[in-house]
Amino acid sequence: MAYQDLSTSAARFGIGVPWTLPLPACSGSVPPPTGDADRAASMVGQGKVEVSPLSMALAVATVENGTWKPPSLIKIPQTPQSIPPKPLDSDSISTLQPLLRQSVTSGAARSANLSGNKVSGVVAQVPYGKGKTVSWFVGFRGNVAFALAVEGKVNAAQIAAKFLRAVPG
Repeated sequence: MAYQDLSTSAARFGIGVPWTLPLPACSGSVPPPTGDADRAASMVGQGKVEVSPLSMALAVATVENGTWKPPSLIKIPQTPQSIPPKPLDSDSISTLQPLLRQSVTSGAARSANLSGNKVSGVVAQVPYGKGKTVSWFVGFRGNVAFALAVEGKVNAAQIAAKFLRAVPG
């Protein structure tokens, strides 16, 4: 996979797309890899790839509903985004949705498998800085997409389950 393919794929999920909000926010970035090892790390969201919990919630929302939509801050009057929504192809949706569900039913994210509305998502632990780690859970339940990031090596799926128990679903 060439770098341009990786960058184009990330943009389909809003990563690196120049959306804006009236508060500090980051769409993320996928810089060009410097070699094969860096390219492999970038392909799994590591290396020099940068994302925020907001950009990952937008990405998983794209998987859930099939269309990437720029974020908006709910306020009156509404400030429209200048970037239009972008539909995701049906092959990607039909591949990614079952993978995210399987991660919760029998994979690394199974601590988030709650009764009621099914949860779909994925967990990761990502190194950053000198010896630091961020534990992630990115997922959706019903029409709510969310992402959480916790500094340290923790079971992010357990934390997601606590969050979901507190959120009506």
